[in-house]
Amino acid sequence: MPPWKGSRLQALDVRRPPHAAAWWHPLLRSLGDSAMDPVAYDTAWLARVPEAGGRDLLLPTAWDWLLAHQHRDGSWGAEVEFLPDRLAGTLAAVVALVANERAGLRRAPPGAVAAGLRYIARASARWAEAPTAQETVGFELCVPALLAEAEALALHVTHSLAPLQRTRKEKLARLPHGWRKHPPMSLVHSLEAWADGALAEGLVDEAGSCGNSPSATAYHHMLAPAPRTARYLKRATSSGGAKDVDPFEVFEIAWTLDHFAQAGLSPADPSLAPYVKRLHAAWRGGAGISAVGLEPDADDTALAAVTLGRAGRHVSAEVLRGFEREAGFATFPFERDPSCSANIHVAYAISRLPFHGRFEALAKVLAFLADTMTPEGFWLDKWHLSPHSPTCRAIIALHRIAPELITPAVDWLRQGQHSSGAFGAFGGSPEETAYAVEALAAAGCDDGRVYRRASAYLRGCPDRPALWIGKGLYCPRRVVDAAVASAQAIARRWVI
Repeated sequence: MPPWKGSRLQALDVRRPPHAAAWWHPLLRSLGDSAMDPVAYDTAWLARVPEAGGRDLLLPTAWDWLLAHQHRDGSWGAEVEFLPDRLAGTLAAVVALVANERAGLRRAPPGAVAAGLRYIARASARWAEAPTAQETVGFELCVPALLAEAEALALHVTHSLAPLQRTRKEKLARLPHGWRKHPPMSLVHSLEAWADGALAEGLVDEAGSCGNSPSATAYHHMLAPAPRTARYLKRATSSGGAKDVDPFEVFEIAWTLDHFAQAGLSPADPSLAPYVKRLHAAWRGGAGISAVGLEPDADDTALAAVTLGRAGRHVSAEVLRGFEREAGFATFPFERDPSCSANIHVAYAISRLPFHGRFEALAKVLAFLADTMTPEGFWLDKWHLSPHSPTCRAIIALHRIAPELITPAVDWLRQGQHSSGAFGAFGGSPEETAYAVEALAAAGCDDGRVYRRASAYLRGCPDRPALWIGKGLYCPRRVVDAAVASAQAIARRWVI
């Protein structure tokens, strides 16, 4: 009999918040403003958008950001070197520098383009020798499109990325006939990679974006300039550069309130009422990253449903039926690879909310997760670079309904604390450490030394590296800050 058969399926207990008064209040001041640091890939697209009349750039700050953020090795991308992020970001930046110079808008610094091209040659060879298990969003679409554009600009790009051309054709061939006339928003999100100079009607949403994507919207605006897309592009800038997605307030609120819940703060708390109301207002038979733009997805739908259910709102997990597949659940239509975290959150929701055929659906999800767990006891996911994100979320979601499944994950997690007190790949980070504290607490770990060491690390380490996977690596600031605050509140029980 599978280990989850006959397990208790019940809501999490609402625990009393720790005595530290209102530790969450400072985090509410800007919750829902879609806070994110700039991403090189999207910034490169905004850096080449001309203003009306074509005499200068619409967003010269994006150009300035791009010039200021080339790495010493010639690349553009996040601090952590993740080859798909660096390749996409560097290609986009090099094309932007050359395109602007050819258009007479701006001149690139001497050597910047050559350094970028040398990096692409080196990094693509490394990628070809050992392709990564994870890719940035639309990598197989965006990179071939950029290579074609580089060729049109007479750039001599030496690379080993030819297999992506075949993957791009295979993906587009899987789509239903006539999809270009009415593409789903999940594909509009990567408009710059497949439109080939032709635009269908109705691609711009109420926010002025194309699928909540600054890069896709920049592409649309260059072909069909309009005041509303220009306004969106200006709003989507952050510290001079561009966000990876915008807006994403539903994602930000749902994830933040879930982190609060891990520390015992119920979404029914009066101080959270405005955010629960906003989340409920954005519910449209499911939840996407925002109330506008991208269609609902399984990941955000599941997490928003759990949060609303905890707050006493009447929601059902039945909406997740639309994402069910032969093996597990999909995040979006037409995706090539399923997401572990989406399936984890589906189990999180259907074990806590009304759902007909709960045990059968859980059996499907847990079988998928058992198959995708690594021999070491952790999971990798398409939406986050670190294994600590899906693994810790699995422990939180499944510790009551499938304890045998997550036991190897708990063991792997407990054995992985660094001497600094941090948890995580790449030497550890505050975000990964926070996830580990939440997961170990959910699993019943009572080793106070683990929490005290983690808490000391979190107090002295303000950096927030970009680990979430979009078209580039990004960091959703409010969500990560909420996770860190939650972990500190949990750890305080062992520190005081």
